[in-house]
Parts: sequence; structure tokens; C-alpha cells
Amino acid sequence: MAGIFDINRYCETDPLYSCTVCTVDASETMLNVHVRMPAILTTQQEIDQWLDFGRYDTEKVLPLLVSHNDIQMYRVTPSVGSTKTNDMNNIRPFIADQNNKTISPNRNTLDSFIIKGKSSVEPTSKNDNIKKTKKTPTKRGQSSIEDYMFKDTKPSGKRFKK
Repeated sequence: MAGIFDINRYCETDPLYSCTVCTVDASETMLNVHVRMPAILTTQQEIDQWLDFGRYDTEKVLPLLVSHNDIQMYRVTPSVGSTKTNDMNNIRPFIADQNNKTISPNRNTLDSFIIKGKSSVEPTSKNDNIKKTKKTPTKRGQSSIEDYMFKDTKPSGKRFKK
């Protein structure tokens, strides 16, 4: 993948390191996933030209950033989304059962802490299409984020040591 990096040494504290992945319009294969895709450098010569920015002009290397349709897509395990999982299974094709459920579900996902509640749909009147949904219960009596944000409390009197 093609990327750009920079080091800002003029910060008041430590240098600021930044980087980005260069993207291009998605190829036909990738359009089902997203309208953009990473720019893929396919040969060692392209990689060398991209990395040797002192030797090659920008006008010469920018045409290297093109969509590639000769790529393959396959489903991967849901644990790819977890930073705790560093496993070879993250790059292997993932197989689901006939009902599109995972064969070996990973419970270490971002939403695993939520207790799923059943929502009920109740029309407010016979001719009314407005639906009410019961509030999903939260775990261990936690209040909603709105309750927390709009709580009428005074700031803590504690002071932090400098």
C-alpha cells in the first residue's frame, strides 16, 4: 500500500509523527465494500519509486496510484476488529454456517458488554404508524449517556498534584 508520512520537529514538545494511507477510487471488485480503496503498489520497482522521493519527481510517481481489479475478497473472522487478537486466523478466509452465523463466535467484540433486550413494537393507535421501542436494559444499573451528560452536579473539589 502507498502511504505518506511526516515528522513535525517544530512542536513545543516531542516531535509529532503522522502518516496516512493513500486511497484511490474503488475498483469494481471493491465497490460492494466502499467507494475508496488503498492504493496498491504491485511491483518492487513501483515500491522503490514511491519510497525514493528524493530521486523521483512527484509527477512521475502519482500515476502509480491507481485502482486494481486483480484483487480477491473474502470474509474474515469478526475478531479482526479486536486489538487483543493477533492471530493467523485474522488473515484466513472465514466460514459461516447456513444461517450466516459464525461457527466460532468471538465474544470479545466492542458490543459484547451490552445486555441485549427485546424491543417491542406497539402502534400508538390503529391508524398510526409511529412505533414505540422499549428501552434496552443496561448492564449493572448503569445510566444512559444522556443522563450522565446532563446530570446537575458541581465539579469535584479535588485538586490534582502538579
